[in-house]
Amino acid sequence: MKQLSLLIAFVFISTFIFAQTKLNWTPEQCMKMKNVSAVVPSPDGSKVLYTVREAVMTDDRSEYINNVWMCNSDGSNHIQLTRGDKNSSNPQWSPDGKWISFTSSRDTKNNLYLLPVGGGESEKITDVKTGVGNYQWSHDGKMIAFIMIDNASDKEEKNKKSKNDWYFMDEQIKQNRLFVLWLDKKDTAGKRVQKQVTKENYNVISFDMSPDGKSIAYSHGRSPEANDNVYSDISLVDIETGNIKSIANTGAGETSPSFSPDGKLIVYYSSTDPVDWAGAKHAKIYSLEDGKNWRLKATPDENGGIVGWTSDGKNVLWSESNKTLNSVYLLSVDGKSVTEWNKGSTDMLGAFSINSTGTHMTFVLQNPSKLPEAYISSLNNFSPVKLTSINAEHADKPLPKTEVIKWKGADGKEIEGLLTYPLNYKTGTKVPFILNVHGGPAGVFTQTCVAANSGTYPIAAFAEMGYAVLRP
Repeated sequence: MKQLSLLIAFVFISTFIFAQTKLNWTPEQCMKMKNVSAVVPSPDGSKVLYTVREAVMTDDRSEYINNVWMCNSDGSNHIQLTRGDKNSSNPQWSPDGKWISFTSSRDTKNNLYLLPVGGGESEKITDVKTGVGNYQWSHDGKMIAFIMIDNASDKEEKNKKSKNDWYFMDEQIKQNRLFVLWLDKKDTAGKRVQKQVTKENYNVISFDMSPDGKSIAYSHGRSPEANDNVYSDISLVDIETGNIKSIANTGAGETSPSFSPDGKLIVYYSSTDPVDWAGAKHAKIYSLEDGKNWRLKATPDENGGIVGWTSDGKNVLWSESNKTLNSVYLLSVDGKSVTEWNKGSTDMLGAFSINSTGTHMTFVLQNPSKLPEAYISSLNNFSPVKLTSINAEHADKPLPKTEVIKWKGADGKEIEGLLTYPLNYKTGTKVPFILNVHGGPAGVFTQTCVAANSGTYPIAAFAEMGYAVLRP
């Protein structure tokens, strides 16, 4: 009886000690945090698609996979649309809001799938040997344009099967090509008609289909290599004839073309001329009527990228870092004004998406002590509505304090940094310190959640272990 009492006491004390030392934010736990990787509003703004990224960590797999979900724009009625341990991502709405498209690697290749919003089985609509990249619906819902990388040669396939698949890096470059798939046309074999619309030997980077569905504006570089891709140009291809017209071809890097709602203008992203990796970036407009182009008013950081157009075609939305946060700016098409859309926001916003009618914007919102979740807002004014609670089970776990601190550099310029204190830090206490320096040349640390795995380092885990971390 005495031995049993001692055993019970030992188990009780051991459990108590373990409970006292149990950590909430180990590096592994941070890696396993779920993330909203995309949020897409429906054409009428009543529903939202979003993807949840989760870690697969087994003896034979170590990767992240995404699955597609749908909910109402008030955050109700969440429905999981894809399941399984294969990646499903990049969801989009058909223009009439009746269909959902997404890409999935469920059969080893990344193919395009269609799913009716009202319910039913998904249908694979491409059967490619490599993988479908970025894609877009035409405005009438009859076509989908997409990017696909070159197929492996017969010799490469043979070498792969025989396990003789060594190669010299970049000796045989594979280019991304632009294709169009007709949803309402099938060939004699019953497959949907597909056409390659770019045959030139260059790499397609980004594209946008015109509102009338007759042409595609696309950016392209000499190859996918970094030193080729940044020196990109923009062209316009006629889908029916294949005729190509140059839109932007200078010493600058020009990419991300986007048609105005009326199809008369194209906005695109441009670096300085010549290209400066860490230099200023601006939005430029090209007029299809007269071929004129002009630069829009510079944003505060002269960096970032194009989000889309307002429904009236009078403004372009541009997102960029604003010190340690992110801001979305309205750039007037006449080049005269720039206005901060989310002015006054103290949270970090990212993963922006505008619906096809230009009425709503979705994004991921977080801060150092708030877990990232999906939100939606009317484009008329910044009024975020929370959609998801994918990490609800972690919401009550304590997170360390993070504050923005400032100091002057050797040249007298003010520098900011994010200082994360150890969890339960007591003022005046000396603690071990980590200086976390990011890469360059133009990066910036932002106020993302310290427990989320969107960054490189598990900041919350360091803080729980008693470290202070400074990210300048």
